[in-house]
Amino acid sequence: MSNIKFGTGGWRAVIGDGFTKANVQLLTAALARKLDPQQVNYVEIGCGSGGARFLRTALDAMEEENCQIYQATAPALA
Repeated sequence: MSNIKFGTGGWRAVIGDGFTKANVQLLTAALARKLDPQQVNYVEIGCGSGGARFLRTALDAMEEENCQIYQATAPALA
């Protein structure tokens, strides 16, 4: 596992180097512990390589933390 680094556009890492399944699980589990368990939360799929696989990993990690999480059906507006 490597350090997780964020830039102005979000998580900065190379897939398979810093952006790994283990780090996705670590980050999303930590995030889930900070969210209100009564609040419904949504995540959206990234368009990059392996986006669907990493989304499933994130959803699973959040569900393990009893976080109400769903996949967004449309891109979020910033």
